[in-house]
Amino acid sequence: MSKAQTFLAAINLKPTDIGLPNSTANVGQIITNTIQFLMVVIGLLSVVFIIVAGIQITTSGGDPTKYKRGRMTLLYAITGVVLAISAYGIVAFVASNIK
Repeated sequence: MSKAQTFLAAINLKPTDIGLPNSTANVGQIITNTIQFLMVVIGLLSVVFIIVAGIQITTSGGDPTKYKRGRMTLLYAITGVVLAISAYGIVAFVASNIK
């Protein structure tokens, strides 16, 4: 037995004790965790793009092209969030009805 194995055996540390996934996780749980992670990423990106759009609109200074660019960025950010939430809802509905 190596020193690392002896050390880990002495500690008796399980992967779930430090937040690592259990090795017996099924595919459904992995997919659920991945979708939840992606929803968080989409949420954070949408907030960033909404802030960027607000800055673009605020700093346009009356220039119609800059104002339009900010307005389109805002529209695309909101559309992306709505589509992501809709897709999540569809996936959750289908997953709950498949048994």
